[in-house]
Amino acid sequence: MPPDIVIPKVQPRPNYVIPMGKLILELRMKRNLTQEAVAEVMAIAKRTYENAEHSRRCRIETIEVIAAFFKVDVNELIDRPDYPSGEPVADVPLGFVRRDREVNQICDLLLSAEGEKSPLVLTGLPGVGKTTISRTLQGHELLVGRYGRRIFHCSVGEYPNIIGILDSWNLRLGGPALHPNIPLNERRESVREAAGRAGLLLIIDDVWRPEDARDLMIGGTRSRTLVTSRRLSIADHLALPASQITLKGLSAEQSMQLLRNLCGSSIDDCTVECEDLVMAVDGLPLALQVAGRMINQHVRRSRPAKELLGDLVDLTKLMPELKPSEMHFSPEMAELADQTHENITVARVLLRSVRTLSTEARRAFASLAHVKPKPAVFPTKDFRRRNSGCDVDAVLRELDEAGLIETVGPETFEIHAILVALARYIHNERNP
Repeated sequence: MPPDIVIPKVQPRPNYVIPMGKLILELRMKRNLTQEAVAEVMAIAKRTYENAEHSRRCRIETIEVIAAFFKVDVNELIDRPDYPSGEPVADVPLGFVRRDREVNQICDLLLSAEGEKSPLVLTGLPGVGKTTISRTLQGHELLVGRYGRRIFHCSVGEYPNIIGILDSWNLRLGGPALHPNIPLNERRESVREAAGRAGLLLIIDDVWRPEDARDLMIGGTRSRTLVTSRRLSIADHLALPASQITLKGLSAEQSMQLLRNLCGSSIDDCTVECEDLVMAVDGLPLALQVAGRMINQHVRRSRPAKELLGDLVDLTKLMPELKPSEMHFSPEMAELADQTHENITVARVLLRSVRTLSTEARRAFASLAHVKPKPAVFPTKDFRRRNSGCDVDAVLRELDEAGLIETVGPETFEIHAILVALARYIHNERNP
């Protein structure tokens, strides 16, 4: 088997667990609290708390927050009492290829003495894999061995809930509930006190402004912090040069392996065309994921993969699904241009994928324009409400198979920020 394909390993700390829902319900009822009240204090979504009470798969961090709130051991709330044993669900996209060099480099820096003086900042283009790598690091055996349950991860984004994140961490650390009116600086100090002198590993993902990262850097001298951002300027604001890493696209070999993993033998005679596509999208994993799914759909319709690959990389050729104005970035595509760093081939791959959806799926994809870019997670319930006139389950399957959304939990999906920008473009096109 090729060495780049990920073989999920049994990790010391699972990303997801099945909670003891009845016990969590009993703990809440004993305190005569509503789900809304508990979720608000914990700074988590009500739907997330509902999942726990219904014994649906939850992130381990969620259960740790609930355990801290009810002042019980986290093991009591997990349907696997031998925590942290058990094989975790691989929290990475289908077709993910290993990036051992980058992961090991980051791990070494986080565990080294130099990491104490400056946070480590990982930058790179949207869709290059920063979030996937940050999630992979959460289960890295060396980091788990060093920090155990004191690995704290959060997604920040353009419109962060800093207070909510701090309150969630405070509960996990066993600190007292904080009054909503406590100023941010005092809140940070309270969380720092709850952490004590023990070391923490803070993974602060998708930072847009340096001040947001600074507000969340509450660890002491024995702690480490990893910040990820699409903005190169963030690294200069937060870290020393030795603590800055720029994540590039996949290598040519990794990119080809990803396409083979997604497309199988259908691209055996398309090596040159695949290499042209890889070069045109700069090895961007998201674009290759979507392209690979699209090639599969193309082949299922008894059409050659080589035909589609040629269309995608030939910028002089207007694909029938696209408009003449989409040969280049038009003013209406400004947000999409910004998200793709003006790589027109990436934009064409994504646009082609959406335009080849069924009418219902294309209309439903446009309804995702309202999703906040980060964390871009939406429950099926909201999606059903916005698309009540179609077969929602079939549409969700179609979008998932196209690589435009990803299942991240029970009745919960995630969409990448680039694809949110694309959804807004399609929505505005439908509603000028």
